[in-house]
Amino acid sequence: MAESSHVTRGFVFAGMSSKMASSKRKGLAFLPGNRESAIRNHFIAMCGEFAGTFLFLFFAFTGTQVANSQTQGSTSTTIAQGSNPAQLLYISLCFGFSLAVNAWVFFRISGGLFNPAVTFGMVIVGAVPPLRGVLVVFSQIAGGIASAGVVSALYPGQLNVRTTLGAGTTKTQGVFIEMFLTAELVFAIFMLAAEKHKGTFIAPIGIGLALFIAELSGMLAENLLWNVLNFDRRLLYWWCSEPGSCLWS
Repeated sequence: MAESSHVTRGFVFAGMSSKMASSKRKGLAFLPGNRESAIRNHFIAMCGEFAGTFLFLFFAFTGTQVANSQTQGSTSTTIAQGSNPAQLLYISLCFGFSLAVNAWVFFRISGGLFNPAVTFGMVIVGAVPPLRGVLVVFSQIAGGIASAGVVSALYPGQLNVRTTLGAGTTKTQGVFIEMFLTAELVFAIFMLAAEKHKGTFIAPIGIGLALFIAELSGMLAENLLWNVLNFDRRLLYWWCSEPGSCLWS
């Protein structure tokens, strides 16, 4: 009898068969059993997360840089104050489409997580092993730093993609806004990607749309929310994203 391709939970990474994925509901049994293969598969996943995070944020940052450079002076590094629907829509589309495309490309290589908060949530529900989660988080951080550095070097002026509070939003409000919007993204990933079904192959579209609507909702209050890999004095939002991951875990 032919092996069934149905997977009830978890990603199918490089070196992992569908049968292995479906037989382990508490984690991913993607390692063939010898140490060399385990190291190789971890390395492949780390490279995939680095490349995917780099490309995701590169196109998101470049689109944001273009949008912000049209509406503000050279000394500002955040989105212009006040509501500008066209600008907000443009930036949100850049983030949403960039995530959808790159998650689709890297889905079968590393899972297309691209975010420590998402990785944390996947570890909690058992879709990603703790060791794999720790390793890919380092790759995601490195990819985010590299992406910001390349965009800063290629585009003139200051890098206008920093995460700051806007429109009079307090720090407390920013924390809870970040938490609930992150919960929306993580829940979409759980339902569309972690739980396997016939439509799993188009999950990146729904995940990209989830980021798009969350950016639309939170952009004015938090400017470039979810830039958790953009290190500055707002690194606090990285930790605020983690409770959002736990809400649906």
